[in-house]
Amino acid sequence: MKVRKFIDDDQGYEAWTASHPNGYVINIQRSLNPADGRLHRASCLTINGRPARGRTWTGEWIKVCSSSAQDLEIWAHTNVSHSIRRCGTCSPVA
Repeated sequence: MKVRKFIDDDQGYEAWTASHPNGYVINIQRSLNPADGRLHRASCLTINGRPARGRTWTGEWIKVCSSSAQDLEIWAHTNVSHSIRRCGTCSPVA
């Protein structure tokens, strides 16, 4: 399972999404509350470009990234004991 977590590292996160446009990202609060988390395609407009709710991507909300949606499902079950809902904008398929 290859998963990369970005906390307080916008530059690393932006580099990862640029180099993995077909990858997947879980966007979740630092508290790891599964109710607030969403699974996105790395190319989703809601998690790229300029942050809509603040000055950073990886501050209050962290990013857990992988080339595999299945690996992120495993991460979610291991770390938050729940599946993460899919983004309604990019509709990633696991």
